[in-house]
Amino acid sequence: MIPSRREVLALVSAFASILATSTSALAQDVTFRFSGTVTETYNSPFSDIVQGTPFTGTYTFNLATPDENSFPSVGDYWHRSAPYGVTVVMGNHVFATNPADVEFLIETANDHSNSDNYLFRSYRNLRTDGVDVGFISWQLDDPTLTALSSTVLSPLPPVCCRSGSRLSH
Repeated sequence: MIPSRREVLALVSAFASILATSTSALAQDVTFRFSGTVTETYNSPFSDIVQGTPFTGTYTFNLATPDENSFPSVGDYWHRSAPYGVTVVMGNHVFATNPADVEFLIETANDHSNSDNYLFRSYRNLRTDGVDVGFISWQLDDPTLTALSSTVLSPLPPVCCRSGSRLSH
């Protein structure tokens, strides 16, 4: 049975460390690096991705991208061209935004519904080992309301990420 696009990338909750590194100052591009271990999968077509599988990745965005969300406690920062997007190496597999068809969102929520949230989601991705990848997504949730102080994109990862807090998707 071929899995649905949503089932392709394993549901991942992980402990991760994220290191921020800036790239081209002219374009105000920022690349964050992250790593961790898979703690849960669901209906994955990749039998070698199991609990304990290490992963590493990067995602790149531009600080000058405008907020397209009018709600004051939520920021939606859409990136629609390369070099923006995400790449994740999980086991022997590479999951990546399609550079020819970028639809990459970073969403920030500050003190919204009793939580701070930081999300990235890539909607258009390259096939991985012949399998369609519906989306690549990662959401960081902070019920203490201390991870973010605004919805503005930052050149530094949210506080919850720098301390190695539990990440959820």
